[in-house]
Amino acid sequence: MATGELIEPGVAVEDRAEDPRKARTRSALQTAALALFHEKPVQEISVGDIVMKAGVNRSSFYTHYSSLQTLYADALESIAIETGKVGGHSDGEDANRDAGDMPEAVRSFVAHIAANIDVYRWALGQEGSPEIVHRLRERFRIGLKQGFDHHLHGNEDADLGFGVQAAFLAGGMVGAISHWIMEEDPVPAEQFSAWLWAETRLAFAAAVERATGQPLTGA
Repeated sequence: MATGELIEPGVAVEDRAEDPRKARTRSALQTAALALFHEKPVQEISVGDIVMKAGVNRSSFYTHYSSLQTLYADALESIAIETGKVGGHSDGEDANRDAGDMPEAVRSFVAHIAANIDVYRWALGQEGSPEIVHRLRERFRIGLKQGFDHHLHGNEDADLGFGVQAAFLAGGMVGAISHWIMEEDPVPAEQFSAWLWAETRLAFAAAVERATGQPLTGA
């Protein structure tokens, strides 16, 4: 498992060049959204609340965002990007970890979800944000695909089908997270993150072994 650095679907962070002033405004808007998540229900947040908290005018909001949902998706993904960097969790290397050796990035990201549980309950719920769901699933899919590609090296003749496998596992991860946060009394984030890592790692290892005929290192 790993994290791909996407901030908009299909657009890598390094490919989205902005001048410093625009970048500061976007950052201020995202920071304002994250702060407001802890002050009132997400459904009650308005553009006026955002621009007042960010210290910018309303026209600046619409220069950068077409909707509050897109701002929320960017704000939450900015946190995902930062947590994904914790402990060097990248490029498929974590696929070689032992099943019980959970990456710090997994722990950090699940803790982020727990800290913003009401927002994620809204986003992943029936009346929530398809864009946030899509971004979350894509982040997992890209990370898993990086891990699979890491094990493709030296097995170029194998019919791995890892693209579909990554999408399948990513959907399962989003489903598991949704179930966890929607429970009346969710288990602690540390317990859930350990379960999520172990279960996803087990399915990942099984897919690699089926495709290559070799057990995953560290399994």
